Amino acid sequence: MRRYSLAQIEALAAIAKLGSFQAAARHMHVTQPTISLRVRELEEALGTRLFERDGRAAKLNAEGVVAMHYTDQILQLLDELETRLRTGDPLQGVLRVGSSETIAIAVLPKIITLLGERYPRLTVELKVSDSFVLLNELAANRLDIAIMANPGRPANLQVEPLAMARVAWIGSRAKPLQSRIADPQTLAQSTILGMPQPSPLHDMMAEWWDAEGGGALRVSTCNSLAMLARLVVGGVGVGVLPTCILRDEIQRGSVVVYRQQRPFESLQICAAYPKVMHSEGLEALVSIARRVMLDSRYFTRLGRGQTPHGV
Repeated sequence: MRRYSLAQIEALAAIAKLGSFQAAARHMHVTQPTISLRVRELEEALGTRLFERDGRAAKLNAEGVVAMHYTDQILQLLDELETRLRTGDPLQGVLRVGSSETIAIAVLPKIITLLGERYPRLTVELKVSDSFVLLNELAANRLDIAIMANPGRPANLQVEPLAMARVAWIGSRAKPLQSRIADPQTLAQSTILGMPQPSPLHDMMAEWWDAEGGGALRVSTCNSLAMLARLVVGGVGVGVLPTCILRDEIQRGSVVVYRQQRPFESLQICAAYPKVMHSEGLEALVSIARRVMLDSRYFTRLGRGQTPHGV
């Protein structure tokens, strides 16, 4: 069982900063014997001496320098904890952000950059996964906010619509289909690539295939959207992908976005966070994310009356 206390940690920090036990005692409004006792107890708990003493002066030894490194982190985390709980704003200290791969590939670096510029003391812990996993992480209080596709309307979450992301059949220009219009007969002549279940993209592909009168759908799957996109670009096959993750390839003309008689419904990109955590800080993050997406021509505004729907 650890025998450290906050008083011991603060005594170590005060002596290291002020250079003597006496100065530290005055600063902390306690007696010098009290400071000495706290340091001695900390040294006994750690099993090592922390200071070299020369008269009244005290200087950290090698072990003390290491201990002070961790002490700085402990005190900083405690400051962040106090600020976070006092203000109720998660944009203080550590922010646990979840993101779907679509957003991570397309715009997340820009969102995180702008967030850091606006909140320079913020540290981000990022988790990239599919919407199903992110919803579970939010429910278990392991994330503060997540940006994902089609989250539905969970009762305990505040869901903020951000933008729409177009989805289409995409293939390599080096290995084009016989027709620029995608249909099951033409697509069946190529390898079909897709995300495994459960996935909104897989569901969209399967529903479209059935609606278009296709036979048995045979799909080679990959659980990484980024890798799936690389396989499509490399000419391994054709796949159903958000166009925003291949914007550079589309601009260069290295991939073909096939037309469809029955287009896919666009993905609804939303931010979701627990209702109990609603704050101006999270609203600021939502605003940044929405602006970054709409500044890109690969996302569009939600139409009037559109609201997030379930997967």
